Amino acid sequence: MRKIILLFLLFISKPALAQNAAAKLKFEEAETAFNNGNYTSALSKLDEVDQLAGIMSKSLYLRIATQQKLFDEADLYDNHEQKKLLASLQKNGSAYLKAMQNEELDDKYREVNAIHESLKYYPSKEAIAQMQQQIKNWENMPEYAAAIKSAKDRTGFDLLKEAVNKGNVMAMMLIGRLYSTNLGFFDVKQDHVMAMNWYKKAADLGFAPAQYEVGNCYYFGNGVEKNYVEALKWYHLAANKGNAQAMKRIADCYFMALGMERDVRTAYNWFLKSANNGESEAMLQLARFYQNGIVVPINAQKSGIWKERAENTTAKGSNK
Repeated sequence: MRKIILLFLLFISKPALAQNAAAKLKFEEAETAFNNGNYTSALSKLDEVDQLAGIMSKSLYLRIATQQKLFDEADLYDNHEQKKLLASLQKNGSAYLKAMQNEELDDKYREVNAIHESLKYYPSKEAIAQMQQQIKNWENMPEYAAAIKSAKDRTGFDLLKEAVNKGNVMAMMLIGRLYSTNLGFFDVKQDHVMAMNWYKKAADLGFAPAQYEVGNCYYFGNGVEKNYVEALKWYHLAANKGNAQAMKRIADCYFMALGMERDVRTAYNWFLKSANNGESEAMLQLARFYQNGIVVPINAQKSGIWKERAENTTAKGSNK
C-alpha cells in the first residue's frame, strides 16, 4: 500500500516538477533577453513563465523593469501603443507594491515605487471618467443650474451658497472665481482675499482645479502674500490628480528658479507631463526646447509637431 502511495505521489509530482523546470528555464531566457536589450522578447518569455507557473514576484518585477525600458514618455501623446504600455505599467506597479508591502524593503521595491510615483501624474481613464461624472452631477444640481441662469441676479448667488451647503465644490470654485474677477456677475465685487478663501474650501475637499487655484493665489500673491514654496505645495496636490495646468506651473518654477534652484532638465520633464495631459502652453514650451536645443538636441521636426499639437489643442478648446 505504501509503495502504491509513493508511486501515486511521484506520478502527480512529475508534471509539476517539469512545469517548474520549464518556467525556470523561460525566466532565465527572459533575464538574458532583458540584459541583451531585447525587451520585446523578454516580455514574450515572461508571458510563457506566467502561463507555466503563474505570476511570481520576480517575474512581475522583471516585467515592470522591461516595460519601463520600452515606455517612452516623449512619444506618449496620441500614441496608442505607448498609452497601452503606460496603463499596463501602472497596473503592474500597483500589483507589485501591494504584494510586497509586508516584505523587507529592498532595492527592487524602491525601484518599482520610483517608477510608480513617476507615472501617477497620468490618471487612469476610470479616474478621469469618475471626475467628469462628478462634475456633471454638481453642474446638474438644481441650485447650481438655477444660479447659472441667474448670473445678473443676486438671488443666483444665494442659490450658489445653497449648493455649497450641499457639498458642491463646483459652486465653491465659481464663487471663488467671481471674487477673483471684476465682471460683476451676481453683483459680486472683486475681492482676492474672499476668492482665496472660497478656493481653499474646495481645495481642502481634494478638488484638483481648486488646489491649482490656491497655488495660483500664492504664486501671484492674490489675497495672500506671494510664496512660491507654498504655491508648489498646492500645485503638487493638483498635479497628483492629473491637473495639467498645475504640472505646467511646476515646470515654470523649475525653469525660472521660483521657490527652488533652477533645474532645466526637471522643468522639461514637467512640461512633458503637462503636455501629455493636454496643456497647450506646455506643448509650446516643448516646441521651444526642441527649436533651441534646451536640454534636448535641436530637432525642427519635433518642434513643429509640438507646435501643431498646441494649435490643435487650443482650437479644440475654443470650439467647445
